[in-house]
Amino acid sequence: MARISAITNDGKEQSKAEGNLKSVLKMASLIAGNNHQIIINKTIQRFGFFSAVSTYKNGKIALDALLQGIDSYTALPDIILLDINMPVMDGWEFMEELGLIKPKFMKQIVVYIVSSSIALEDKNKSKSYENILGYLSKPVTVDDLISIASTV
Repeated sequence: MARISAITNDGKEQSKAEGNLKSVLKMASLIAGNNHQIIINKTIQRFGFFSAVSTYKNGKIALDALLQGIDSYTALPDIILLDINMPVMDGWEFMEELGLIKPKFMKQIVVYIVSSSIALEDKNKSKSYENILGYLSKPVTVDDLISIASTV
């Protein structure tokens, strides 16, 4: 099974075993600075796309959790759903910091940008990071989550 983590604006971290998807389940993290995180999280839980989900309200909290996971040898997420616009540390700052600690990971962690931004510069910037596999516009659909779960 895989693990997913989430960064949300409510500051709560969630890690919950979920139902069965026809493919191997992944662990994921959701990092979002707004209420759209609640919708994504409920959809993930309802359909059981991932074996565990962790949520964080900003990039700094998520980065600290990743570093703690490395230091304590706990399971790291397979997938990160990352919002660009967040307080404290935005998505781009998070990606820069993630690039610095990436060599410490024992596995690849893929990132999907989840944003309400329609700016072409944001979409183009996302292509400059090798860990970012996609750019999803809000609202994220069930089909988007199925596609993400099946890629890793």
